[in-house]
Order: sequence, then C-alpha cells, then structure tokens
Amino acid sequence: MILFFKIIAGFFLDCMLGDPHSIKHPVQRIGSYITFTEKWCRKMAKGDKKKEVIAGGILCGTTVFVSYFVIWAILYIAGIFHPLLRHGIEVWFIYRILASKSLVTETLKVYQKLKEEDLIGARKELSYLVGRDTEELSKEEVIKATIETIAENTSDGVIAPLFFIAIGGAPLGMAYKAVNTLDSMVGYRNE
Repeated sequence: MILFFKIIAGFFLDCMLGDPHSIKHPVQRIGSYITFTEKWCRKMAKGDKKKEVIAGGILCGTTVFVSYFVIWAILYIAGIFHPLLRHGIEVWFIYRILASKSLVTETLKVYQKLKEEDLIGARKELSYLVGRDTEELSKEEVIKATIETIAENTSDGVIAPLFFIAIGGAPLGMAYKAVNTLDSMVGYRNE
C-alpha cells in the first residue's frame, strides 16, 4: 500500500516538475555506462563474433544489474538511517524514472509550430523527438510522426515504467529503464 502512495507522489512530481535540466538524468548515467562498457566489450572481443555475443550478454546483464542494484543499495542504506528517508528517496527515483511531463512539453512544441503554420519549425521540434530525418516531411507526416512518438514514448516513458515500479519499486523501474536504454543504444545491428 505504501508503494502505491509513493507511485502517486512520484507521478505527481513528474507531472508538476518534469525533468530538471540542471540535474543529470539517471538515463544519461545509464547511457554513459553503456557507452563505456560497450567500448570495453568490443575491445575485449577483438572482432571475434562468438566473443562479441558473449560481450553483448555481459553488457546487457551488467547494465541491468548495476541499474537495479545501485538504486536498491541507496534505498537500503537510506532505510538504515530512517524509513521515511528511504520512502522519500524512492519517491524521488520514481519521479526521475517517469517522463510524462517532458513528453507533453516536447510534443506541444511541435503542435504549437503546426498551429502557427510553421512547418519548418515543426519539423525541427519533431527532430528532437524521433530518430529519423524530418526535413522533407509534409504536414500530415509530421502529425503522424508526432502521434507515433507520443504513443511509443507513453509506453516507454510512463506506462511500462509504472508497471515495473508497481511490481518491484524504483529498483525494478530503473532496471526497466536500463533495458529500454540498451534497446535504443545497442538494440540494432551495426559495426
């Protein structure tokens, strides 16, 4: 029951505050870990395909484990000092895991540009949200791409994290964010 109230509080904070740009986001830290570990794994594999598969498993496993364990350890240590401190820190982590306000804020920028009949501006704002070239998109394609990114990011940034947080608190929510970040950074074939 306490977790339910922590989820509500974290979601409320996300809706009110969004992502402060002055504080490095946990997903940025996960991304830095992935970048560093991927370079190390590639160096260790030395181009051997079997070793690359093993290295990829190590990269994925350690990223998820570290993301889970760091949050778990922080909450455990905070709980030693006082249960309320642990609860407060977990609310803060839940708030940082969720991305509802930033999704609304960023997609409204595209909407505003479209409302102003500024297609070039709408394309530019959309380019910050999607991983594809937006320079040649028509107004209809910009609208479709915006709706698509709202749907995908609502799932990736709000619904799925809430699901994992409900099951295992902030540690499992952060582990999910690690998996999601791995997918966006290394979840495709490249050299």
